[in-house]
Amino acid sequence: MAATPAHTEALAQRQRQRARQRERDRLRELIEDAETEHGPVDQATVETRRALLRGDTADSAPSPSSKPSTPEPTRPASTTRPPT
Repeated sequence: MAATPAHTEALAQRQRQRARQRERDRLRELIEDAETEHGPVDQATVETRRALLRGDTADSAPSPSSKPSTPEPTRPASTTRPPT
């Protein structure tokens, strides 16, 4: 008996749901490990860094009192490659 398209799609959807759940579980484990090693996450720091990454203006960024207490990581002077 051959699988119907609906049955095949339902099976694929269940597999995708399981894969997403495994990803969420793994992410939760990574967060727990990081918090164990570095302490709990400060939501104000997360919001400040999120605004920096998005390039939000000072008007839409969180207040200065919520700036991160740890220095930003340093980056290489140039991450672009020369033209070929």
